[in-house]
Amino acid sequence: MNSFRSSRGAGAFTLVEMLCVIAVIAILAALLLPVLSQGQSRAKRLQCVNNLKETGIAFQIFAHDHQARFPMQLAMSEGGSLEFVQNGYRVNGEFYFSFRHFAPLSNMLTTPKTLYCPAETTRLPALDFTSFRNENLSYFVGVSCRYDRPNAILAGDRNITNDVSPYATIVR
Repeated sequence: MNSFRSSRGAGAFTLVEMLCVIAVIAILAALLLPVLSQGQSRAKRLQCVNNLKETGIAFQIFAHDHQARFPMQLAMSEGGSLEFVQNGYRVNGEFYFSFRHFAPLSNMLTTPKTLYCPAETTRLPALDFTSFRNENLSYFVGVSCRYDRPNAILAGDRNITNDVSPYATIVR
């Protein structure tokens, strides 16, 4: 009694079986890719929050070194950016020098990449503080914030203020 032997070798796949496996893998990949991209965007937003925290710490260190005053409350001759605040109130439109409020923090931050949000789509990070400009800055500064008012807004993400104000570079 001869049993019928297949002409294909043991352990080989047919074309239909292989196409089914590829189809299942493609369906699983299509289901998992959106979840992975959501995780990446969430991680970028968390990095933005961490950058804001580091910036807030830098502002606090600056205030401890300058009699409880932030850069926005000190004249440029004292290492602050008060003149830019005064000029910012006079500007009707976007204030292109808001990065100057963060420049006095260069000793505490060491790199301007902390002032760039990785979730940002329109800006690029600056390599150093000499090339740091407004187009590299992802955050705004609350210019009326004072050290003795801990509930005041010190800094925030520019992207979340677009509904409140069309010019989110200076917040009163």
